[in-house]
Amino acid sequence: MLNAGNDTITLVDEFSDMDSVSQNVRPILFFLCCNPFGIWLWLDQNWDLIDMLKDVAKRPFITMGFMSFVLLLPLALTSNHWAQRKLGRRWGKLHRIIYLIGVAAILHYWWHKASKNDLETVSIYAGVMLLLLCCRIPSIRKLISFNFKNHASNS
Repeated sequence: MLNAGNDTITLVDEFSDMDSVSQNVRPILFFLCCNPFGIWLWLDQNWDLIDMLKDVAKRPFITMGFMSFVLLLPLALTSNHWAQRKLGRRWGKLHRIIYLIGVAAILHYWWHKASKNDLETVSIYAGVMLLLLCCRIPSIRKLISFNFKNHASNS
């Protein structure tokens, strides 16, 4: 899951100096999201944009997946140092939509697997996403940061 990966990268960035790792991983994660979209557009829709839009309107799990992909495009285009410098403080505000994308991606996968009664894997992803989102709550974040710093200083 791209979004769980992005939130994990964010947590790693906060607790260590791994900005270069996240800069290298994000394009790979975006490429992994492009694959199912490209397969759906090419093999399922045969590049027919009218059929594609009908499918997006007709099936909720396609709607959530399409929305996630479209919202991910500006993040992918601005996930570089040049865009960070040009956008300044707006860069962080723009990249906060990753939380919405994460929830939409989980809903996309949930609805897709619900039709097959196969919710085991998606439940794990949803749990991980919930855990990562909880880590963004300021009081929990402060507690984690405090415990991490104490553990690091004791080592």
